[in-house]
Amino acid sequence: MQPGPRHCHASRCSPHTNGLQMNLQLDGQVALITGATGCIGSAVTMSLARSGADVAIGFCENKQKAEDLAQEALRMGRRALTVQADVTSEHQTLALIAEVERRFGRLDILINVVGHFLQKPLVETTAAEWQEMLETNVTSAFLLCKAALSGMRRRRHGRIVNLGLAGLEAGHGFAQIGAHAVAKAALLSLTRSLAKQEAGHGVTVNMVAPGFVYGPQVSEAQARELAARIPAGRLASAAEVASAVVFLASPAASYITGTVIEVAGGWGL
Repeated sequence: MQPGPRHCHASRCSPHTNGLQMNLQLDGQVALITGATGCIGSAVTMSLARSGADVAIGFCENKQKAEDLAQEALRMGRRALTVQADVTSEHQTLALIAEVERRFGRLDILINVVGHFLQKPLVETTAAEWQEMLETNVTSAFLLCKAALSGMRRRRHGRIVNLGLAGLEAGHGFAQIGAHAVAKAALLSLTRSLAKQEAGHGVTVNMVAPGFVYGPQVSEAQARELAARIPAGRLASAAEVASAVVFLASPAASYITGTVIEVAGGWGL
């Protein structure tokens, strides 16, 4: 006969669980956000700053937007840094992480938002487009994580959150965004491989996987068409995606790693 379930009484619980509260505050933490000038990246940057984090704003081309975000973070009383880099380059990625640690003295949170999107069937996708999807969505995250982990391991604390794609865990195929989906599937594997590797070093690695997100590139007609396919009846806002990122970066998620949070309103269920 198998023993029955044992209940966890306060006297037998780990001291780490006693008095645990939902702590989403990031005071004193330093976060690097890549792809920070995009719709989701901007929302993530501001949400982290509002939660108390100092922010390093990673960008490739849109310097003005990066500077605007930095000014907004400074008005909140946070430290802010803009850093330009091609994160598919190992040399530039190493320099990026080094600059953040030099200016702030540490890097606690890495958010990999950067990653190009391609809406095109696989049969029409060129080899160059295929390579671009892999490099911007997967190689960039690999290089950034590898560069950031030495400091995180040394401090025995780190939070890495990668931006993925809803529906991958359910095994969905994506006829119109095949190359993008393949890249995000590889990113999911990277996320979980790193999560298992780093769990003993005080570093968590997770993924936030948005579904359809309303943004400047989505027309009202497209939004209505897409909303009809979502049980919640609407698209996600970038702020809702950012909220999931902040949770996984926060002390409240200290025992969560290798997990995917889908922000998709029930799409794909």
